[in-house]
Amino acid sequence: MTRLLLTLLLIAFVPLANAGVGDVYYCVMESAGVIESPSGHRPLKLDKFTMKWQESKIDIREGEFEFTNAIVVSERESFTAIKYNQGNIDYWSFKDGRLQRVSALNGVRSSVIVTTATCEKFDK
Repeated sequence: MTRLLLTLLLIAFVPLANAGVGDVYYCVMESAGVIESPSGHRPLKLDKFTMKWQESKIDIREGEFEFTNAIVVSERESFTAIKYNQGNIDYWSFKDGRLQRVSALNGVRSSVIVTTATCEKFDK
């Protein structure tokens, strides 16, 4: 019985152990919200998106929107990507199938968007 349980656990985590450059992930948001000044916090619609892990960047497609963030730290199964554009900072952190995103917008309106998602690798 112990061997069966260990085998099942190993099989369940094999896709994460092989995460890395060239992989495409299907991500589902678990939580998303925006904090705006002075109105406070409001939830955002939970959505799905795809993410492709390139050598030095992450390509993200969310509905009709596509954007790219440069990778600043990359390890075998995790990355941190950041994009800075005219006072706006977009920070992505991926590890063990979990993605965290924090976007700080400092312009006409100041706001912070926080999103968490779980991601599964597409099998080729």
